[in-house]
Amino acid sequence: MALTIDDFGRLLAKKRGSRGVRAAALDAGVSPATYSRVENGHMPDLQTFANLCKWLDRDPREFLGMETNEAS
Repeated sequence: MALTIDDFGRLLAKKRGSRGVRAAALDAGVSPATYSRVENGHMPDLQTFANLCKWLDRDPREFLGMETNEAS
């Protein structure tokens, strides 16, 4: 089952923890305004999505409804 954009926002908030949005956004390589929008449930553009998935250490396929197990 794919994770939703709301799940994505919750994961961002959890990783950010008690740090401010600016600090988390800097670490993730996105602007603070963009980080805040995505954390609040807005769909990011593709590059932002990729940056945030990398920062979360999550496979983008988890959010796209694609299988994450690689076939051998």
